[in-house]
Amino acid sequence: MITSMTDSSTPRDHTKDFARLVGCVAVIVCHSVLAYAHQLPTDMLWPIRDMSESEWLIGVFYHTRFVGVGLFMFLAGELTRRSLEKKPTSVFMKVRARRLARLILIGLVTTLPLTYLIWAADAVDRDYIKWEQFFDFRLSDADKSLLLGPAHLWFLEYLLIITSIAAILTNLLGSTALLPRKHAIPLLMFLMFACAWLDPTMMTGFRNSFVPRPSFLIFNACIFAAGWLFAGVTRLYHLGIFLSLALLLIRPHHANDSRLFLAACAALCIPAIIGTLALCNRLNLRHAIIRKLSDLSPVVYIAHLPIVCAVQYALKGTELPVPVKISIVTLATLVISACCALLLERCSSRPASPNP
Repeated sequence: MITSMTDSSTPRDHTKDFARLVGCVAVIVCHSVLAYAHQLPTDMLWPIRDMSESEWLIGVFYHTRFVGVGLFMFLAGELTRRSLEKKPTSVFMKVRARRLARLILIGLVTTLPLTYLIWAADAVDRDYIKWEQFFDFRLSDADKSLLLGPAHLWFLEYLLIITSIAAILTNLLGSTALLPRKHAIPLLMFLMFACAWLDPTMMTGFRNSFVPRPSFLIFNACIFAAGWLFAGVTRLYHLGIFLSLALLLIRPHHANDSRLFLAACAALCIPAIIGTLALCNRLNLRHAIIRKLSDLSPVVYIAHLPIVCAVQYALKGTELPVPVKISIVTLATLVISACCALLLERCSSRPASPNP
């Protein structure tokens, strides 16, 4: 199934289903908040600006930004290790590369062009570029780094790179690389702290480039490695849930003025993810809708970005309270993008018509 990232040989884990859904919703909320949070960095490119004075939005933004995509990367690390325990590296890489390549191709020919047009329209409105420059590709290197790149498809690109490196290391080191190591978590948290401290614009700036950003690649590799090395959710989950809630309530000043805040958020990302997974495990939801949305979550992720912008634009200038706007944007985006995923699944699974 093109929309599923779950290994068919791995037993169904309902906790992971719910966690993928939580991660998907968190990413959508993160992008929904972008239009309304007035404390966001000035270099954070986002086409819709409908500013609010609600300072709690910045805490929601950073929390969902770190934890939302982090859940997918953490689960991918665990799934990759379990898959490599059961099948040869070459077979695993062939299957995984085919799945990710299909998802990237879908995004490249559908939502990415729409995203380019939305961001270019914003740049034209700000008199930053002219439409003829955009369509004639007469852009400076700085303009290209802002307007032309993988956008939110960076996740699939980074995941393919990190997964490939993990598979190569497993092939070189053998079964030693597959052993869980709980005590590696503090080291990974330190590396993430260092990445954010040395390169604070890693999370506050915007570099829309197909060339991976080294600090951000290492940051996400640490989350992947945490999922790979950490066996289960046990003693850390109380701390993780507490830190997850603490990140949600933090109200910092402008992020560029607080390098320590960003580095602390980066270091706390892994415990927050572990806590979120533990909470999902406690709830133990097994509804068929959750399982279905979990299977559709990769395509929902790919499709959501231009939908978020469109709904934000439709609500711009209305007198609705900001929490209501964010709820409408999130729910509408989730429903529309899920419908797109279902349509794609139906089209991709339709049998070819027999020859007359």
